[in-house]
Amino acid sequence: VRLQSELSGGTYGSDGYRADCRNIPFNAVLYINHNSGAKAWFYRDSTSTIRYGTTNYNVGGSTYGLWTVQSGATSSYKYQLNICDNGWMYVGLMMTGYTSCYKQCGSWCGDTSTPYFRYDGDFNNDSGNYGGVSFNENGHTNVASKLVSVGIKRR
Repeated sequence: VRLQSELSGGTYGSDGYRADCRNIPFNAVLYINHNSGAKAWFYRDSTSTIRYGTTNYNVGGSTYGLWTVQSGATSSYKYQLNICDNGWMYVGLMMTGYTSCYKQCGSWCGDTSTPYFRYDGDFNNDSGNYGGVSFNENGHTNVASKLVSVGIKRR
């Protein structure tokens, strides 16, 4: 997902749907797996809102602090949000379990155990190591493709 340049198009729930969410304040993220109907909600532990826009892509997970799952994923972890749209990892809004190491867009702390919610990390490169779409499974590897939507809101 190219958050900076793929700004709109398609129909919600279909492959390729985009809406321009830049500069919208949020502190809650929703992931919907359209293949299974599963949903996962996360709230930012800090009630202050964040936004992404022109300058805050590809920062470390510590920038957005810790998040708590509200439903749809294990509560055994706190979670962290990365917003990645540069370099070789275009995973969009990536939510992953926190394991005492804040992930960077290009360095995922060797985390092969926590749940990931992410877009195709190799941007549809089937020969890569992070292909497919991860929804509530460890995504530090290739996973199956899925149709997933991500939404943001202020709680």
